[in-house]
Amino acid sequence: MKKYFLFLTLIGLLLILTLSLSSCLKFNTQNEYKVLKVVDGDTIDVLYNGAEMSVRYIGIDAPETHDFSDKPIGEYGQEAYEFNKDLITKANNRVRLEFDKDMYDRYHRLLAYVYVNVNSTSLMLNADIIKHGLAWPLTYSDTSKHTQEFWKDYRYAYEHRLGLFSKYDDATTVQACMVDKDLSRYIGKLTWVEFHPSAENSSSNSVTLSSSCFSVTVRKPELGEFATPINVLYLNKDVKVYGEVWKNGDKGEMLLHAPFEFKVVGGGN
Repeated sequence: MKKYFLFLTLIGLLLILTLSLSSCLKFNTQNEYKVLKVVDGDTIDVLYNGAEMSVRYIGIDAPETHDFSDKPIGEYGQEAYEFNKDLITKANNRVRLEFDKDMYDRYHRLLAYVYVNVNSTSLMLNADIIKHGLAWPLTYSDTSKHTQEFWKDYRYAYEHRLGLFSKYDDATTVQACMVDKDLSRYIGKLTWVEFHPSAENSSSNSVTLSSSCFSVTVRKPELGEFATPINVLYLNKDVKVYGEVWKNGDKGEMLLHAPFEFKVVGGGN
């Protein structure tokens, strides 16, 4: 009887210890930090454990506000920055951070879901920025807690023509080779581009459809949004694509994410 009682006591202690550890972990990953600087629409600097650390918002990719080698300054980059800054300012420059499986990116920035308390309401900035059409979803297998929520918010932005989709119904369609002839005019701009993809290239990270003048890439973690493989849907067909134009060598390209960014406008061959 004493052994049985001792066994139950040990089980109870283990349960209490497990719950305590779980609470500590939850507290540590959702602690509150002071924001030192809002960098852009998806990055902030915070005071983290006594040091200044850059925090990259998980699961989203806002248009750039600075010109990088692989990404141009984009439309709505400034709006994304201001939206991000406004909510953080309303939260008295305090944020809570929730981490996923991978805590750091290759640039040694913290990866986090970032929360603010505005008017007694807790908001996840990652999701709110996407929902207002100020960022694209960016899916990774090791940062996936809120992936479905982000895709729902992205579709909401599209359906309500917010931010990045505000030109969706009115933007002029440009032929791909015309984009190449005047790349500086289109880089970083949101537009419809019509092209005829005749080649497919698949890597470990993405699938690219290309023509002699233009290419479109979809990252593999986001291919699940398409009910059918994109080569079946769009290869050797006249296609219109909507997105931000980037430069790849002397040609234009787009990184796309969802079926509603594609339209088939002609037959195949």
